[in-house]
Amino acid sequence: MSWAWAHGEYGQPVAVRLAQDYAASPAGRAASGCPAQELTATGVHPPQTNGNRLRRRLAGNEVEMSRLNVRLEGPEGPCLLTVTLRHGSDGWRVRRLQRTAG
Repeated sequence: MSWAWAHGEYGQPVAVRLAQDYAASPAGRAASGCPAQELTATGVHPPQTNGNRLRRRLAGNEVEMSRLNVRLEGPEGPCLLTVTLRHGSDGWRVRRLQRTAG
Protein backbone atom coordinates (compact mmCIF):
# COMPACT_ATOMS: atom_id res chain seq x y z
CA MET A 1 0.00 0.00 0.00
CA SER A 2 1.41 3.36 -0.94
CA TRP A 3 1.44 6.55 1.10
CA ALA A 4 -0.37 8.39 -1.69
CA TRP A 5 -3.24 5.87 -1.73
CA ALA A 6 -3.66 5.91 2.07
CA HIS A 7 -3.75 9.71 2.15
CA GLY A 8 -5.91 10.01 -0.96
CA GLU A 9 -9.42 11.30 -0.32
CA TYR A 10 -12.24 8.80 -0.54
CA GLY A 11 -15.02 10.74 -2.23
CA GLN A 12 -18.01 8.81 -0.82
CA PRO A 13 -19.37 8.00 -4.31
CA VAL A 14 -22.53 6.23 -3.12
CA ALA A 15 -23.54 9.07 -0.79
CA VAL A 16 -22.72 11.74 -3.38
CA ARG A 17 -24.81 9.96 -6.04
CA LEU A 18 -27.74 9.65 -3.62
CA ALA A 19 -27.51 13.37 -2.79
CA GLN A 20 -27.43 14.29 -6.50
CA ASP A 21 -30.36 12.00 -7.31
CA TYR A 22 -32.45 13.36 -4.45
CA ALA A 23 -31.73 17.00 -5.31
CA ALA A 24 -32.69 16.32 -8.95
CA SER A 25 -35.92 14.52 -8.01
CA PRO A 26 -39.26 16.37 -8.04
CA ALA A 27 -39.31 16.38 -4.21
CA GLY A 28 -35.76 17.75 -4.05
CA ARG A 29 -36.46 20.47 -6.63
CA ALA A 30 -39.62 21.49 -4.77
CA ALA A 31 -37.72 21.68 -1.47
CA SER A 32 -34.80 23.65 -2.92
CA GLY A 33 -36.57 25.85 -5.44
CA CYS A 34 -33.83 25.09 -7.99
CA PRO A 35 -34.66 24.46 -11.65
CA ALA A 36 -34.18 21.01 -13.18
CA GLN A 37 -30.47 20.78 -13.95
CA GLU A 38 -27.48 18.52 -13.45
CA LEU A 39 -25.94 19.22 -10.06
CA THR A 40 -22.23 18.68 -9.47
CA ALA A 41 -20.80 17.75 -6.09
CA THR A 42 -18.29 20.42 -5.14
CA GLY A 43 -17.48 19.19 -1.64
CA VAL A 44 -18.02 16.49 0.95
CA HIS A 45 -17.62 17.23 4.64
CA PRO A 46 -16.10 15.86 6.73
CA PRO A 47 -13.47 14.56 4.31
CA GLN A 48 -12.39 10.96 4.62
CA THR A 49 -9.20 9.30 3.38
CA ASN A 50 -8.67 5.74 2.23
CA GLY A 51 -6.32 5.29 5.20
CA ASN A 52 -9.04 6.27 7.70
CA ARG A 53 -11.42 3.74 6.16
CA LEU A 54 -8.76 1.01 6.29
CA ARG A 55 -7.88 1.84 9.91
CA ARG A 56 -11.54 1.61 10.97
CA ARG A 57 -12.02 -1.70 9.14
CA LEU A 58 -8.92 -3.23 10.76
CA ALA A 59 -10.13 -2.07 14.19
CA GLY A 60 -13.49 -3.75 13.57
CA ASN A 61 -15.40 -0.47 13.50
CA GLU A 62 -18.02 0.76 11.03
CA VAL A 63 -16.20 1.94 7.91
CA GLU A 64 -18.75 4.52 6.76
CA MET A 65 -19.06 7.81 8.59
CA SER A 66 -22.39 8.30 10.34
CA ARG A 67 -23.11 11.72 8.81
CA LEU A 68 -22.03 13.57 5.68
CA ASN A 69 -22.78 16.93 4.14
CA VAL A 70 -22.59 17.02 0.35
CA ARG A 71 -22.36 20.42 -1.31
CA LEU A 72 -23.97 20.58 -4.76
CA GLU A 73 -23.81 23.31 -7.37
CA GLY A 74 -25.69 23.77 -10.63
CA PRO A 75 -24.22 25.17 -13.86
CA GLU A 76 -27.14 27.53 -14.48
CA GLY A 77 -27.57 30.38 -12.05
CA PRO A 78 -26.98 30.54 -8.34
CA CYS A 79 -28.22 27.21 -7.03
CA LEU A 80 -26.04 26.01 -4.15
CA LEU A 81 -27.39 23.16 -2.04
CA THR A 82 -26.19 21.24 0.98
CA VAL A 83 -27.61 17.75 1.43
CA THR A 84 -27.13 16.11 4.83
CA LEU A 85 -27.06 12.32 4.81
CA ARG A 86 -26.97 9.79 7.65
CA HIS A 87 -25.65 6.25 7.39
CA GLY A 88 -27.48 3.50 9.24
CA SER A 89 -27.99 -0.24 9.00
CA ASP A 90 -30.09 0.29 5.86
CA GLY A 91 -27.49 2.47 4.10
CA TRP A 92 -27.41 6.19 3.33
CA ARG A 93 -30.56 8.28 3.86
CA VAL A 94 -31.17 11.95 3.05
CA ARG A 95 -31.92 13.81 6.28
CA ARG A 96 -32.02 17.41 5.11
CA LEU A 97 -31.67 19.54 2.01
CA GLN A 98 -31.04 23.25 2.28
CA ARG A 99 -30.27 26.00 -0.15
CA THR A 100 -27.16 27.91 0.85
CA ALA A 101 -25.63 31.26 0.03
CA GLY A 102 -22.60 31.43 -2.22
